[in-house]
Order: sequence, then C-alpha cells, then structure tokens
Amino acid sequence: MPLASLPAVTQAQALAWLDRAYALLPEELKPRTLMGDSAPAGTWRGPSDPRGTFAAVQAALAFIPNDDLDGASWITMGAAIKAALGEEGRQLWLDWSRQAAKSGASGKGDTPERRWKTLRPHSIGAGSIYAMAIERGWVPPPEITLNAAAAERDAQPHPAAELLAKEANANQPVIAPAPYRVPPDLLQVDGALKMFVDYATRTAVSPQPFLALGAGLCLIGAVAGRRYRTPTDLRSNLYAIGIADSGGGKDHARRCAKRVLHAAGLERYLGGEDFASSAGLASTAHWCPSPSTWGTAPRRGSRLPTSRRRSTAATTTARCGAWGFT
Repeated sequence: MPLASLPAVTQAQALAWLDRAYALLPEELKPRTLMGDSAPAGTWRGPSDPRGTFAAVQAALAFIPNDDLDGASWITMGAAIKAALGEEGRQLWLDWSRQAAKSGASGKGDTPERRWKTLRPHSIGAGSIYAMAIERGWVPPPEITLNAAAAERDAQPHPAAELLAKEANANQPVIAPAPYRVPPDLLQVDGALKMFVDYATRTAVSPQPFLALGAGLCLIGAVAGRRYRTPTDLRSNLYAIGIADSGGGKDHARRCAKRVLHAAGLERYLGGEDFASSAGLASTAHWCPSPSTWGTAPRRGSRLPTSRRRSTAATTTARCGAWGFT
C-alpha cells in the first residue's frame, strides 16, 4: 500500500488507539508495572531534595518486590535509587534487579551493571521509593531518618557543643540524680505491655516509664475490653491520670498509644482528647464507646483541665456517667 494513501493521524489519536488496544489485552499478558494507571509522571526539577538515607531506602525496597516487572518500571526504580543514594545505592540496585526470575535470561549477567552506568535521574528520587513502599504497607520506623539533608544536619556537631563541653568540664559539684520514686518491681511487666512500655520509654526525650505503664494498661485494657467481656458486659475499663512537671514528657506515652492503634488498624478505639461541652463528651462516648480517651494534667499544683464553657457541672456529670461513676 502506498504511503501516500494512508490516512494522517495525530499523536493524540495514536495514543488513544494504544490505550484502547491495551485495554483489550488479557490481564496475564499485560506487563507488570510499579506505577498505577493513575500515577502521574514525575517532573522533578528541584528545589525538592531527591536524596534519601541508605537505611530508609533499603527498608523501603523490602516492600517493593521485583516480580518480573516491565522494563520501564525496572529503569524507573534504578533512577530513583541512583538519585536517592548515588553510587552508594549501586549494590541495592543490583540486588533488587536480580530478584526477578527473568534476571540473566538473556545470557548477559551484567545487564544491571551496564544499565546503572547509563542512568541519569532527573524526575524521581527517594520520595518516589518511599511512596511506592507505603502503598504496599511499609510504615517508616521512627528511628530511621528519611531525608539525607536532615541526616547530615543531625550528624553535625551542636552549635553550642564547645560551650557545653566547657560547662561539663568545669569544677562543679556532681549532684546525684534523685532516685526514681516508683518501686522498680512495678515496672517488671512482660508481653505486649512490656513491648509498649519499652517502645514509649526508648523513643521519649524525657523517659517516664511509670507514665508509659499507665498508658499501656489503658491501651491494652481498651483493646481487650472490646473483645473479651462477661455476659453482663463487664470488661477491662481502666483509667489512669498522668501527672508530671511541665516538660516532663507526660504527653509522649499518649502519642505512642495513638501510633500503636493507628499501626494496628484500630483507630475506631480512639476517642477524643478535648471536649467543649457535656454534649460533646456524651456524643463521643456514644459513637466511640471505648475507654481510649486521652487527657493529661498540666503539672503538680495545677487544676485539672475542665470544659471551656460554663457547663462544668454538666461536663463532670457526663464524664462520671461515661466512666461508670454514677
């Protein structure tokens, strides 16, 4: 057929034809890809930082298996790793590439090495890797720094390091820390409660093991009470009041409990944290009938938080009703 007799088509028409043809392919013949159909093409040109940390990228890649992906996804991942880590990411790329069953099928075992040398990333980086891993269930651990710039800042000496060192070496009397006022045997717990107390204590700026224990008891009591109860609806409703000095870290265990419930998919057991009226408290108790309602007292010698409105008596009555004190 002469070329001149063929109809002229535009690029848009050709792409539309390809989309229709691709939709007719059976699922088993479609190439596997990392990117969903709705994923936008990357257009990164700055000023965002594409760099990540080795530990974070390595952890994220564990959630993105190379299940014989198509060539475009393979190259995309290589470019993202190279943008995130530079030459430090080469071995991660090689290991990830060789997960595929078709790796080496062409008879050339150095294909990933040769491709790595030609990669010139310009539109994706660590953020793309993290996003794909999160879509597949990865939850970044709090002890891992994701951004390379943040990790570099953390590695720098503190601006006041010299001054602090001088203060530390000054001839000052050594004051022994006050003993912890909680009997140590009370903190000897095990199982899930110990895991929570250790987590809350390890991640705290100002560790408060006893406050972590109180929060852990309420947390596990809330979860267990939703699952196990007597025929008369008696269950483990536990309440704790954490009181500490300002800046003592009393909010940390509460935040840890919320993170644990979110990570376990149990957000429905979270109640509110601040109520403006007795009606708000009663409504929350109705729609979220669990004891995971968190609050803290500001410090010793201060009044406990009350309603911001004048219905203090009504709010107190509602609280007592929700807690079974009426």
